[in-house]
Amino acid sequence: MREKSKKIIIEAGQRLLEVKNLRVEEKTDFRNLVTSYDTATQDFLMEKLSQVAPDATFLCEEKDAQTISDKMFIIDPIDGTANFVHGTGLSAISVAYAEYGKLVWGIVYNPFMDECYEAERGQGAWLNGKPIHVTDLPLKNTLVSVGTSPYNPEFKEETLELMSKVLTVSMDIRRSGSAALDLCYVAAGRYGLYIEKVLQAWDMAAGIVICEEAGGKVINFNLELPDFTKRGDIIAGTQESVETFVELIRG
Repeated sequence: MREKSKKIIIEAGQRLLEVKNLRVEEKTDFRNLVTSYDTATQDFLMEKLSQVAPDATFLCEEKDAQTISDKMFIIDPIDGTANFVHGTGLSAISVAYAEYGKLVWGIVYNPFMDECYEAERGQGAWLNGKPIHVTDLPLKNTLVSVGTSPYNPEFKEETLELMSKVLTVSMDIRRSGSAALDLCYVAAGRYGLYIEKVLQAWDMAAGIVICEEAGGKVINFNLELPDFTKRGDIIAGTQESVETFVELIRG
């Protein structure tokens, strides 16, 4: 199923390289954008993936396609829509498949950099077919990504405080604008840690299984496993970096 789904996801991503007449709308405010390509990509994925797994439902970002069931695809058609609108190249299609409350596999494809991250539970994680693993460097020698939860300004001050704290114990901080890619960058050893106060299920589901299968640890700010079907916060990184960050916020 993963291989069949991967081909569909890559085809959807290739379509994003042919952007013409981009229409942009605001969903809730000027930060929360949706484009014609978000909806078209989701429609394409739902149509094609339903042929791969006819009994699966969909939990997606756009158009209220949000049904939780024993078998389901969790889809963000373009994670990093603002990046997509501005042409930064940091956007990805994120698709996870879950059965009976457990993530089975995840695929995150960035067509603009031709990078396909994937993982299947118990089998490892890969980038363009090559195995990946989290870094073995301590937090002080790694980059940390801090998501700013732009759709939830009530967390602005708390996020800025977290940035200040983590900057004192790491090499530097980054902000990519794509939660799915942040999780994959942890999996690939590019970041030592990624934190964010508010994410939706489709932002993180695929990235969670990719990060975990690459040897990473993923928890929420309550030090529990995230519920990948609901909105929540996230701490993802190496075992050591997560422990260091938890001590930091407790102190």
